[in-house]
Amino acid sequence: MITDIIVTIVIGLLGSLAAAIGLVISHKISKRRQKQAFLGDDNASMKLILPCYRPLYRFLIGLYFFFSLIFCVSFSWSLTMPEVILYIEYYTLCILAIYAIAPVLLIQKSGISTTGFWNTFYIVGYWYAINSFIWLGTVLAKEFQSKYSLQILFAHFVSVPLIILGVGILTNRISSRIQLGSRSNRASVEFLVLFAVAFYILSISFAVYAYRQHGYSTDTELFIIAVSTVLITLIWNVFFPLSLYRTLVADTKYWRGLGKHNQFKIDDPSKEMQSASTVNVNVAAFTVQNMMSQFSDNCIDFALVEFNKSIGFGSTSTVYSGYFSKKNKKSGKKQVHDVAIKLITPAELTPEALEEFSDEAITCAELSNNMYIVGFFGWCIRPPKIAMVLEMCEQGNLMQLIVNRPDMWTPQLKLNMMLHAVKALAWLHKHNYIHRDIKTENFFLTADYILKLGDFGEAIKSDVYDDDTESKMPIVGTINYMAPELIAGAKRYTNSIDIYALAIVYWELWHLEEAYKDMDAFKVYEFVKTENRPNFNTSVIPESIQNIVSTSWSHNPLDRLASGKLIEKVQEATISYISENGTTDSSFNQKTFYGSGKMENEDHDDDHNKASASRSKLTSSGDVTENPMNSKRIRTASESSS
Repeated sequence: MITDIIVTIVIGLLGSLAAAIGLVISHKISKRRQKQAFLGDDNASMKLILPCYRPLYRFLIGLYFFFSLIFCVSFSWSLTMPEVILYIEYYTLCILAIYAIAPVLLIQKSGISTTGFWNTFYIVGYWYAINSFIWLGTVLAKEFQSKYSLQILFAHFVSVPLIILGVGILTNRISSRIQLGSRSNRASVEFLVLFAVAFYILSISFAVYAYRQHGYSTDTELFIIAVSTVLITLIWNVFFPLSLYRTLVADTKYWRGLGKHNQFKIDDPSKEMQSASTVNVNVAAFTVQNMMSQFSDNCIDFALVEFNKSIGFGSTSTVYSGYFSKKNKKSGKKQVHDVAIKLITPAELTPEALEEFSDEAITCAELSNNMYIVGFFGWCIRPPKIAMVLEMCEQGNLMQLIVNRPDMWTPQLKLNMMLHAVKALAWLHKHNYIHRDIKTENFFLTADYILKLGDFGEAIKSDVYDDDTESKMPIVGTINYMAPELIAGAKRYTNSIDIYALAIVYWELWHLEEAYKDMDAFKVYEFVKTENRPNFNTSVIPESIQNIVSTSWSHNPLDRLASGKLIEKVQEATISYISENGTTDSSFNQKTFYGSGKMENEDHDDDHNKASASRSKLTSSGDVTENPMNSKRIRTASESSS
């Protein structure tokens, strides 16, 4: 009897140990392949798993060791063979809970998101808790008829839901991300169904032999049931890490659009070519895949992007420094660039959040071919999040430099930054965009002292409301930089709101301080509405610049300078200042000062050709958002606005 129990324990522990070791090895392999793929190994790139799955591996490894400990402790008492089998069954229930996690995760409506992971653990946890109570009732029951009934109930409650889940997924009755044509994708589901069926047969056999035929069954018969259960568990545990890894690799390919089963030929749901239930279950996945299909030229495989450390944050995004591995078209060699990675972090990856991200990515792609716009490499899916890969601007944003490095700002450098800023704005306006969030924090400085405009999350086409005479244009922006017509709630506005905001940026640049720093949002509202503006300190800002700023923040939008005219005014003021005062800036030279070496108003199409050269250095990021406690940021819109 004792020997039988020891044999049973050893076989069970060997199964747990094999599974835990297999999971550890799989985890190490996935990390190694990530590094190999980043260095250009195409074979390794095809066998990656999503970074969000790595904590799942550690969690499952921990569960195996925890359940093994419980399994050992349960045998520390003197037990009969029926009690031994009961504890084996509970251990098997724990193993089934581990097996169920991947299939349940693949049917989540919220896709791969924090919500999806939590829903998975809730579902498996409830199922596990209910069966634990039934099992406990079987242990505590005194009468054999009660034990028999509870054991039959336990067998059904454990196995039947898992069999229904697995068969439903494999027959497409339950919508999921499982691609039925892929053996790898089906691996963990088929694995779960087969083990659930085996457990059901053995559990019913145990109920019959141990309780219904009590007095007629021998310990040998019960020992056969016990050994059969732990042997099947051992075999399944040995192969579980492989089946799990294959399924996670297949799901990763799904999100990356790789493989013959993941070609994104998805019909428009508005044409009812795809069933409503499928769209509802995979709403996030569908939207992401649709984006990948439409904007594939700008899509970057996450295998080529490596995150480093956080360098900034906002309400729905976090910016990281990182590296982007890109093949040089001429040499064919891999080049690793320093980049800024703007990770979108909404509470949930909804279609609305994806649409906002998509709009910003499209705007970045269209506008970034200019030396005064933050470079855009592309966007990257990193479920449960998505990211934009941007040029690094190592010196940070303009407000940080004004506050933290006031000694660096010579008059010549300020004039240079004014010229770069308005050229960036002119490029936007030339392409019929309104930025709508021009502010000092959204300008970024490179190592070469080129000022670049970024953060196009609020940018819209200036003609987007031309055909909609009823709706009111949304009022967005940061209070300190909002034009009077925005504060007044105008139904329509033009790109002159950007010129107004740029005038505030100019004022802050010359005075090296934040405008309205001692006012709250309501005071700024009233101050601007009554045609007041920040006062000039004539000792730090030349009269020619005062005139430019005063005209640019005029109360009447029609009195403000157009961006092209503003370039001319800034260049005239620059030439005038240098001719009168010379230059005391040791780093000043003609090329750096004008950004292109031209004194005349530059053709922005010329800038298009210089963008790649400027971005090739890629040494900084600047997409660092403002401190949300101090931003005075608002977003309002009429109910009729879209």
